[in-house]
Amino acid sequence: MNRATTESVLLNWRHGQTQSERLCAGLLQVSGFSDIDPQCPLGGRDGRKDILCTRDGQGWLAAAYFPSKHSDFKAVKKKFHEDFEGVARHSRHGFVFLVNQHVTPGERTELERCASPTPVDIYHLERMRSILDSPKGYGLRLEYLRIPMTEEEQHSLWSAMKDNLIGLMEQQASDIRSMDRKMDIVLERTLSKGLKPLLFETSSLEAAPSTGTCQFSTADLQVRDIFLMHQVLCDGSQIPRSNRGRFRDLAVWVGKVGSTPDTARFVPPPPDQIESLLEALTAKWRSQYELDFGGDQEEAIEALAGFHHGFVSIHPFLDGNGRVARAILQEQAFELTGRCVQTTFADNPAAYFESLSAADAGDLTDLTSLIRTNLE
Repeated sequence: MNRATTESVLLNWRHGQTQSERLCAGLLQVSGFSDIDPQCPLGGRDGRKDILCTRDGQGWLAAAYFPSKHSDFKAVKKKFHEDFEGVARHSRHGFVFLVNQHVTPGERTELERCASPTPVDIYHLERMRSILDSPKGYGLRLEYLRIPMTEEEQHSLWSAMKDNLIGLMEQQASDIRSMDRKMDIVLERTLSKGLKPLLFETSSLEAAPSTGTCQFSTADLQVRDIFLMHQVLCDGSQIPRSNRGRFRDLAVWVGKVGSTPDTARFVPPPPDQIESLLEALTAKWRSQYELDFGGDQEEAIEALAGFHHGFVSIHPFLDGNGRVARAILQEQAFELTGRCVQTTFADNPAAYFESLSAADAGDLTDLTSLIRTNLE
């Protein structure tokens, strides 16, 4: 199909608000946004927030404006201002405005100036057309505009998918090799000292043994690192291979044997929220790390407690969460304080779980104190 067909369907929209919001959610997805959360596409009050989403660890609000006939810039600007009110109302970092109308570069600049200093990303008619007429947009075009692919486009799509798959496989293999080297260094040091738990040994790789020159820093801690750490740390354990390096896909709860979600001590978030919560947690850690605590160890220890509680609260894996949480804590503690966590950290499980329960209620005092008193 040619450009005019895609453009004309967008410009003369006949599929209603529900489909327009779903199309826009798809456009955001293929454009690098994550945690796409359409609010009320089937109707109802959405409180000036058609879609909530995330980019680079920051929350964005997206609004769709798809009139069924031509609207002049005055109408577009009016709708932009109305929807932009939701950014402050819902404490979002940036605003995405998707409109099926021609918006000139000068008009886009005017809209961006009106929203300053809030970041704005405008998906106008030509930009959306360009995405939908590219391999990454063919599926959306077929589903929402009902425009089938030509034979040439099908070949282009399969070629792009093949290249993307090969790239992902190569990147994953590289990530696994890198993490494997890092954990080999940690485990070599750990095993050489009598099979003590990983928690109780220095985990900094700044002075790596002669078997490797790899360095690891939590300054750029990413979700993929946590994923790979679990895979490596669980190697050789009784945890089923199918669960290693894989986020849980079941609802779980923490409590005494025989407890239910209603009687459990703690109920972690559902599986479909794990990745987005970890993205937010690691992004917050990276931003804290960049602040440079300047030798203020108390602030550093509070940051350690906040991350540790955040991680165990998410409970991303069916099993092995503790060993990953402790490995990360050990590395973070050494980097920020120059000290390591002592064995006494695990001497009193009851005190540890009580500190987590207090943190669940928003009070990190006990957990912070526990970490502080167990640094050596």
